[in-house]
Amino acid sequence: MGFHSEGTRIRLHMEENYVDIKVEKFFTTDSPFDPQYILINFIEYIFTPSTTIKREDPTFFYHLEKCIPYLITYYPCQLKEMATILGDTECREFILTKIYEMQNTGYKFKYITYIDSRTGENRVGVVEEFTQRSINKIGLFLPYIDDLYSKAKSFLESDINDRYNTFFKEKRSGGKRRIDIPDDELKAFMRNVNYFINYICHINFPSNVYGFVKNKSTKMLAENHTSFSYDFKGMIEVDIKDFFPNCTLDKLMYSMKTIYPFCLMDATKLEVILKACMVKYDGKYRLPQGAPTSPVLSNIIMLPIDFLLIHGLTHEPHSNFVNSYTRYADNIYVSLKGYLYLTTTCSIKQKMQDALNGFDFYCNLSKSKIHKFKQTNRIFVTGIMINKRRNITIGHINKQYLKSYIFDILMDAKNNKTRDKKSLQSTLGKIGYFRYIEPDFVDKVIEKYEQKTGMNYKESVKKLLCS
Repeated sequence: MGFHSEGTRIRLHMEENYVDIKVEKFFTTDSPFDPQYILINFIEYIFTPSTTIKREDPTFFYHLEKCIPYLITYYPCQLKEMATILGDTECREFILTKIYEMQNTGYKFKYITYIDSRTGENRVGVVEEFTQRSINKIGLFLPYIDDLYSKAKSFLESDINDRYNTFFKEKRSGGKRRIDIPDDELKAFMRNVNYFINYICHINFPSNVYGFVKNKSTKMLAENHTSFSYDFKGMIEVDIKDFFPNCTLDKLMYSMKTIYPFCLMDATKLEVILKACMVKYDGKYRLPQGAPTSPVLSNIIMLPIDFLLIHGLTHEPHSNFVNSYTRYADNIYVSLKGYLYLTTTCSIKQKMQDALNGFDFYCNLSKSKIHKFKQTNRIFVTGIMINKRRNITIGHINKQYLKSYIFDILMDAKNNKTRDKKSLQSTLGKIGYFRYIEPDFVDKVIEKYEQKTGMNYKESVKKLLCS
């Protein structure tokens, strides 16, 4: 099989789950998101195995049209580069014409960006799902952008830092964390930006990302790893140092330029909008910890690193030792399998550090660790314990606290005692969290102490809250 472009012959090697490319002459690639790779992959997928297609072939556009649904479904951001590869603008115009035609058919689209391994640029993005209705909203982008741009411009006429209440909180590990809370007017603007990103642009993050994503939680992240049962031998935990302060404007613009539909927007206006969502210190615009836009924008910044690690750790030589990659905000977890030799685990951890360093992020060495079930009976993931049986649990200490909390609530209600409302609500919050993590155990404890005290738990809580 092959596709000729300016004298370059591509040879494809088909495997069960991927297509490997070997190029005889001008360049080499190992990335499934390289534009040349994509084009060849889909053309060869549509054509018969023995077909070799040349640009001057009169049937070329017929074959290209057969590829259009696949190309625009998965790779619209690369179509311009594909047209360049093919050597003329006629192909690009042909492709775009077909896109506009398909917009009226109710076709379902998916969007994804890529890594350009030939130039060394780690241009990675996000998978998006759009229905016909969403595609038609593309025409609505401009009014939204213009409105946000005018408001952002007015904010930037004065020092944006004056709109923040800045203070510092002590970290558990020592040092101080900078918190920047925007005023009400700026906060309302940021909520509009969030709406634009989440509901107009319909950004969907990779399934490996759990932090700041709707309908995802720390428990779901832990379940991702425990699903491998006893093949789950250990965990590499990497904490990103000074995460939000290092989420800068240049990193955000770099990511957005590769993500549909941001890549189609006016970069100057987009930059002004993003500046209004950031605080400036040490000579750079940075994401403020305390602003409503910072979570989603930080996830956009991390997309190149997410894909680089997802792709790198789930392919040889690391695929024999890695179960899954997950990230929750600034915490990255990679579950391990097989025989965990020191050289192997150190190599995987080094790859993670190199990926972060390439984007000017750095590991917090004091919090970045390698855990092995051979050496410990438990591993903590985002504060949740995974025991040696690979079960998610609140842990022995929290179970003792839980029993004490429930017994005290039942006895205080029985003895008509009053409780401080804030303290009680805090206790109920902890019980609710324990119940979310390990519901069966919590229900058994409640049932046990209800029988012991002769009181109903729900009625006891109501009584104490109303007293």
